[in-house]
Parts: sequence; structure tokens; C-alpha cells
Amino acid sequence: MNVHTLMQKVAYLKLLTEEKHGEFRKRLTLTRPNKWFYERVVFSYLAYRSRIGTGATVRKIAKETSISPRTVSTALKNLNSLVAKNGRTVSLNDPDPQWFLPLENHEGEHWSDGCCYVGLLVPRKAAKITYRQVERRFGINHSAVFSILISLSGKSAYTLTTATGISTLLNGIHRKTISSVLVDLDQLGLITRETFGDRMRVNLLDIKESHLDLFRLQPERQKIEKKEPTPPADRNEYELRGDGYDERRRVCIGLMTQRMAEQAIELSKELNETDDQFLEFFSQIKARDQKNRESGKQARSNIGAFLISCYKGRVEAIRQARAEQEALESHQQWLRSDEFQEQQRREQEDAAADPLHKRHVLTTDSILERVKFDGHAIRNHQAAASLLNDYERHLRNFMVRDDHVDPLIVRQLSLKVARSHLCLVLADLNHHYTQKTWASTAEFVAGINRVLRNIEQDVPTFEWSSVKEVAHA
Repeated sequence: MNVHTLMQKVAYLKLLTEEKHGEFRKRLTLTRPNKWFYERVVFSYLAYRSRIGTGATVRKIAKETSISPRTVSTALKNLNSLVAKNGRTVSLNDPDPQWFLPLENHEGEHWSDGCCYVGLLVPRKAAKITYRQVERRFGINHSAVFSILISLSGKSAYTLTTATGISTLLNGIHRKTISSVLVDLDQLGLITRETFGDRMRVNLLDIKESHLDLFRLQPERQKIEKKEPTPPADRNEYELRGDGYDERRRVCIGLMTQRMAEQAIELSKELNETDDQFLEFFSQIKARDQKNRESGKQARSNIGAFLISCYKGRVEAIRQARAEQEALESHQQWLRSDEFQEQQRREQEDAAADPLHKRHVLTTDSILERVKFDGHAIRNHQAAASLLNDYERHLRNFMVRDDHVDPLIVRQLSLKVARSHLCLVLADLNHHYTQKTWASTAEFVAGINRVLRNIEQDVPTFEWSSVKEVAHA
């Protein structure tokens, strides 16, 4: 068989041919500016996927082109804005067709249908080239060089070229690599080479059956059998099953197919309807269908679809209510569980130990766990409450001076700000927490004034002292 017969048996990719002005290459972000063969292959494969209306993953591209996944990832990165990613799927942003050599008298609606291409044969996975002592892998470079030779030969059995010329056509695959590949193709019996002046004559040999093992074959074609169209179901042909629902089936005879009747009956069963309830609802649907036909809203009776649609709406509402109830019960069960109680306990402990915790609630107790105002327990508690009220009043006097503002709103705002300030102070004194040591009144007030200087610079210094200040315990 000749090479043209080979193209009919093996799988190949349409490798798009660029225009000489190089607009496609200018869109790439290349680390090696003269090498973009793999980017061209990946782009051409994504153009094929775009033609069938889908994208591809890196693994899919690597499998279909016989390029390693790492090289595919690098090529996609270099393609830059020419591709778009959606999760793991990569798709092509349609380019300007003028970047590629136009194909005359083409037919097709996709932009790639109007571009010239080289049929890039796809190598078979694990294909080998056997020498006397070594084996070499037959890969994408081998199939690319052989494909270019087939393209250059046209209808003849040979072509005149150079390794540098093939390197240029393959976007920078090194000429030494080209020369090595030509030796491998000669070893396989696909070509022979002769010097011809400063060029090389490459003869394409007949393809043997063993050569087909080097390439991925096209899938076998199977003729699709003709099928007689199925006649529409007869609305009058019903099978009564004796399962307790035949009464419902009888009222549907002549008005809808049995398939639609069975679907409506199943939905009715999910609603736990009796025969009487089903018949009553069916009568309502039948009357509405008759009214719609008389008013001209519909040209023919469509009771079956109407009945199923109404049942589906009712069933969906019940399913949603049931799901919401199950979710509520599950949540309540979680709130009653030991695990939730333990989680709450841990969060309360964390909040109590950290004044800046989002769930920490400033109380006189949280202050007294870090500060001691008085040695007497009652006076100590009274002093903490008094300081909180006095500091809130101190802020209120300087925060809002508009008589038209509701005093209750002003107090709520100033109390909120006061609590946030005191939490910042307690955070600096948190080393006293659970340590049987306490900060003094002077330390606490000094901390308040540091916060005021940093946050509320317009508010004067807060001066305060308890009735009897005690030393550190």
C-alpha cells in the first residue's frame, strides 16, 4: 500500500498551517522564541475539539496527541489568552482565521474548516524502533517528520528537502533531531535517502502491514442498521393489571397513552391518594382541558401531559416540605447531641479565655478574672460595674452632641464602643487569666487611656479610681 492509502487507515490530526506573517506565533509567550511545535499541535487539537463543541483536559490532550502531560501543560501556559480554563477543562478562544493559510473552495461552518493543514499521523503508544542492540521509542517527532515528508511529496513518491527545511516547517524542532529521526525512518523501511546536490532526496517506500503497528488506527466503521419507526401508541389500548389501580386506568382510556397514565398513577400513589381523590382531580383536569380548547388556548386535547404536570407540581411541593422538615429535625437532633454540647463548651471556654474572640461577651466577671479593684468581693464587683458605666458615660459625653438623636440609641452605641475598648485592654492583660494574679486599677485605667489615644484621639483622658485599691495578689 502507498502512503496515501495509509492516511485512510490511521488516525491523524489536522495540524493547521500558519501564514508567513507569523501572527499566531506573536500571540504565544515562549521561553524559546524559535520553538513552538508542541503549542501548534495542542492548538490544532483544541481547534478540533472546538469544532465538535467541547473542550478537553490535559490528560485527554496528552492521550490523543501522544505528547507527555507535562509538555501539554507547558504548551497551554504558552498559548496564554488563546485558551480558556474552566476547572480542569481547557477550551479554545476562537482566533482570527487569517492567522492561518486559507483553504480554497472549502465547505464547513467552523473557522478551522477554511484553513490549510498537514495530516499529522498519530503514533501508537509504546511503538518501538528496533536496531541490533538498542530500541528507540517511535513518538510524535517521528510521526511529524514522516507526515511532513508525505505532505511535501504530494502525489509523487519522493521529495527534495533538507533537515533545516523540515525543522522550519515543524516550528523549530532541532535539525539534529530531524536528522536522527530520518535515520530511524530509514531503519523502519519507511523511506530511503540520497544526496542530491546541497539537498537530500527522500523516497517514500510502500507501506507494509507491520508499519501499521507504528500508528494509531482509525476506529472501525460499522454500518448503522435501518430501524422501522415505532408507530405512535394507541390511546385505546390498555392492559389492566389487577393491582388495585385498574379503576384509575379505565378513566384514562381514550384520553392518553397507558405510559402517561401509569406515570400519573405513580405520582398519585406518592401523594397517598384514594381512587375517589384521583378521580376527582382527574375530573378537574379534564374540565380545564375542555375549557382551554373551547377558548382557543390549545388546538387539541392534551390531558395526559397536563395531568402529569399538575401532579409533578404537587409532588415537588410535598418533597420540598418533607426535605425541609427532615433538615429541621436533623438540625434539632444535632443541637441536642453530646457532640454539639461539647463543641459549645469548648467554644465558650475559648471565648472566655480570649477577650478578642468573636463570641466573647464583656461582663464584670470577665473583667474581674484579670483585674482586682478591691479586696472585698462585693466592693470588687461593684467597682467593676461602676467602671464600665463610668467609661460608657465618659464616651457618650464626647461622641454625640446632637440633641435630636435618640438618647437610647446614643447609650447603646457608646456602650458598644466602651465594651470593644475594654476588650482590647483585657487582651493586653490576658496573662493574668487563670493565674491567680490580677492587674491593678491603675494598670487597667492606663490601658484604657492607651486605647483612647490610639482610637478616639478627640476624647480626653479617662480618670477613675476605686474606693480602695489593693496590691497584686
